[in-house]
Amino acid sequence: MPKSKDTFISELVESYKPTGRLWPSKVRAAVGFIGILAAQILMLFLVQPFRAMWWEDMLRHPHLGVEVVAGLALSLLSFLYLFRSAVPGETGGSWLRLLSGAALGAFLAALYFGLSSDTPTTAEGARRGCEFEVIFYALLAWPWLAFFLYRGLVQDWKRAGAVAALAAGLISSSLMQLACMYNPWHAFFFHYLPLVVLMLVGIAAGSAARGFVENRNKSVK
Repeated sequence: MPKSKDTFISELVESYKPTGRLWPSKVRAAVGFIGILAAQILMLFLVQPFRAMWWEDMLRHPHLGVEVVAGLALSLLSFLYLFRSAVPGETGGSWLRLLSGAALGAFLAALYFGLSSDTPTTAEGARRGCEFEVIFYALLAWPWLAFFLYRGLVQDWKRAGAVAALAAGLISSSLMQLACMYNPWHAFFFHYLPLVVLMLVGIAAGSAARGFVENRNKSVK
């Protein structure tokens, strides 16, 4: 027998609690980015200090500076897309797509230039297991991101997982360019390819999160 309107409303009141107003997407993106950036810098320093005179390498090889700055900018824009997509009615917007495309183009161009040029390399600052550091530091950021996403309304958890993994991983891989040895091919295989692994794990985590949310919603009906 169908429930009466009063019964239905009373069950909703008992089962659901207000979560409070969400911070604006730009604020959440900035807080998430700055918090994860600061935490990863600290962890990198605790394991092993950054490469000596890394800032000179950025001046000597401008494409390295463009690569790092573009990678961090792409991470920030990914955070913004991630949080905007979890708010009903908000869209990425043409300006976000334009900025993301520009950051991605600059990043890929700088990466290609480094791989194709005869830029002198150095083994100074080499870190054993740097690829595992990239993955580990990015994974540590996920609880922080999950807290923000859980309070929103995520429509595509798999995509959200992939974007979250990319956003957090771009921070660790960009910082690793300054902390580890300078060698474009080493960076490609050990600093950037782990992003593929992170995104695959992110998709799997997103799928698991979707199942958890669906089961939670069923249990309160």
